[in-house]
Amino acid sequence: MRNKIESNLMEVYDINEAINLWQKQAQYFNERKTIYPFWENKNDRIEKYLKSAIENGNAFAAKQNEKLVGFITCDIFEFHNSLSSMCHDIGNAAAIENRQQIYLTLYNALSKHCVSKGALSHYIGICHDDLETREILFNLGFGAYVGFAQAQFNGAMSFTSGYDIEIAVASDAEEIFELHCESQRYFLSSPIFLQLPYISLERIEEKIKQNNVYVAKDNGKVIGIWDMEVAQEDTWYGLQSKGDLLVCNEIGAYIKEEYRGKNIGVDFIKIVSDFCIENKIKCAHVPWETSNPYANKFWRKYFNPVTLALKRVIHSDVIV
Repeated sequence: MRNKIESNLMEVYDINEAINLWQKQAQYFNERKTIYPFWENKNDRIEKYLKSAIENGNAFAAKQNEKLVGFITCDIFEFHNSLSSMCHDIGNAAAIENRQQIYLTLYNALSKHCVSKGALSHYIGICHDDLETREILFNLGFGAYVGFAQAQFNGAMSFTSGYDIEIAVASDAEEIFELHCESQRYFLSSPIFLQLPYISLERIEEKIKQNNVYVAKDNGKVIGIWDMEVAQEDTWYGLQSKGDLLVCNEIGAYIKEEYRGKNIGVDFIKIVSDFCIENKIKCAHVPWETSNPYANKFWRKYFNPVTLALKRVIHSDVIV
């Protein structure tokens, strides 16, 4: 039937059209954001990713009258003890017109493929401001999972909490480790229920030596931790670029409960601002779990959301 949208396995000859489609989508939703000028010149990075997905049989194209109008890809791997399908931000796009039918067609093909391989947890990254696609996926059973945001810092900020904020030293390692363990318990509690990777005391000591860890102190006692580092390569989740600053990358950010709401987090943001200005870093990035009520409120004050990862879990009793 003419004008019908159909999906099939994506082929290598579809890549150029797919990249053009992704660039149009990125420009439409992110043109005024810091991230766009970099990624509009990263076609080689996107091409490499798409070739890999095609070779693995994990890429689908949607076509209408033989014209590419959308594509979707995935990586399938173990994640949180479950075989999962991950579609990165650069792994999906659709024409601005008729997005609902395009995404429905694409996800129909992708989900059938993933479930047939036993991957029942599905993740898709989209532009944060693409409200139409968010609604489409929401109606398919997806919910918000992780937000990725960015910020540029061009002006000086002042410390406001009255607590000491300083770079961590070797003698802080054990207190940082204790606070990290406390943060693990916090993330496992309601409503977050997230098991984060365990960071050993030895790894914390290594991070301190790299000058990547900051602490807040009250009369010499560590009451807050914060880490950050400069990205050594481009990453397609969150669209981070080599040379950007990654905030809360490994140890994360955590403030003891009794000290929250006292502007300690704002003082840590000043550290980020000063670091970016002093080192001429154009952009800082942060991810956060949307189920974390503190993070949802805090990060949006200082960072501009760019991409959003959505998640759907299919019941384990399904038989295909």
